Amino acid sequence: MEAHYLVPLSLQGDYSDDLDRVENIKSLCPNCHKAIYHAKDYCAHYHYYNVRENS
Repeated sequence: MEAHYLVPLSLQGDYSDDLDRVENIKSLCPNCHKAIYHAKDYCAHYHYYNVRENS
């Protein structure tokens, strides 16, 4: 399993709350994590997150 930030830490400057928190992290298998990391758009990211949450 690999940890994935739902909102990337690189966007921390856009948020007043700390993004490095458990609510912003999901555990994914390496294949899903790679697919999300290389997704070109938000829809692909959302799809893989929903598949993981609903399985």
